[in-house]
Amino acid sequence: MKPIFDENGLAISPGELRCFYYSKKTGEYTGYSDEYINIGVSLPALSTDINPGDVTIGYVYVFSGTSWSLEEDHRGETVYNTETGEKLIITDIGPYPEGTSTTKPPEPEPSNDEKRRIALLSISNEYQSDITKLNIAWLAAAVSDGVNESAKKDAVIAQINERKAKYAQDRASVIAQYPED
Repeated sequence: MKPIFDENGLAISPGELRCFYYSKKTGEYTGYSDEYINIGVSLPALSTDINPGDVTIGYVYVFSGTSWSLEEDHRGETVYNTETGEKLIITDIGPYPEGTSTTKPPEPEPSNDEKRRIALLSISNEYQSDITKLNIAWLAAAVSDGVNESAKKDAVIAQINERKAKYAQDRASVIAQYPED
């Protein structure tokens, strides 16, 4: 038997009742329980006997104090400000904020200064690595073959000079490819 309540919400006859709970902060549906309501007792706090309906993915029921409404729920999703591209994590129930999009904006095209800096750093790192290897080869020739083995050392020095010339040429090519903005 279902309980009967007076105008103050207190049971005047006992009975069993399904109670639907909601969050104090957001009003969102949090679950239900079957309760036995004694005479002189009201519904449990933050509950109603109004059934919110079936739960739908991407939505949440919100209790207004008198009825349930089905609201969009994007909490935890990432959106981007359509003007600034700023990233925003959704924390509230409801539709996406105005002026936002779920599509990440494209990264801005790097300036010529940025492209030049990246390219120069790359060829500089490659050059330093090559020169280090050639210096080690020269030292190996000097230590292993002795002072009289000049042919190997001369060959390594020639490679070092060729690499220096290639570096200068590559560097000039990058600077010409990406002129200052």
